[in-house]
Amino acid sequence: MARSQLSRSQRRRAQKKRAQKRRAPRIKSWRKKRPRLLCSIIIQIRAICWAIAFIRHYEFKLKLLGQMPLEEHLSIQALINHTPKRYLKADGTFTEDLSVLAKVLQVNGTLLDRDCPLTERLDQAPIDDSNLQKFIPTKVRSDAMNAQLVKHVRGGCVAARIVVYPSYLKLEGKDIYYPTKYELDCLEPGGHVVLLTHYAYDANRRLYYQFQETAGVEVCDEGYAYVYADFVNTQMLIIV
Repeated sequence: MARSQLSRSQRRRAQKKRAQKRRAPRIKSWRKKRPRLLCSIIIQIRAICWAIAFIRHYEFKLKLLGQMPLEEHLSIQALINHTPKRYLKADGTFTEDLSVLAKVLQVNGTLLDRDCPLTERLDQAPIDDSNLQKFIPTKVRSDAMNAQLVKHVRGGCVAARIVVYPSYLKLEGKDIYYPTKYELDCLEPGGHVVLLTHYAYDANRRLYYQFQETAGVEVCDEGYAYVYADFVNTQMLIIV
């Protein structure tokens, strides 16, 4: 009996150890270092994660360089309004490569949120008013995932596309996202555009990233989640 109990105890410890390897340890992220540069976690109704991540990346860069007041916010809706509707599904999903969205932002820029607040409407016409302050980045670039991403995140938050499967919706707390073997072998992946806020390494020295979710503060780590670098496949670079 004692041997059986010991065996169960050992199994529990082994299971706990395996789980801990996929939990994010403490990391010094932009969320902790410069929280005032980050926007609050929001809950998206439509599939507009692409617009949220792009604009929040741009806003972070402006505030980091002191080119925008901390109390102001850039308009997510303005980017949605300028995005050609042929690139959007009925639920708001952006169907094209992110390089197309990069061009939309660089050509049209965006406004302040107080001049064009977020409604998540997809049929809203762009606001054409020369009296309103417009923000247009010097350059916007979409790159395939590369070794420079760690360097870029070290210098500031970065918008990126991550690969997700159905199991992503079951992510809890500080678990680091990794799909199941069945999903990797049998299912077509989906995409999710997020704002990376830092990077770190797990107990096995595997690189992963922390990012802002857009499903409220009740999910994951108070609205922040974690994903292994293997599943980050596109990064956005905005030069202000």
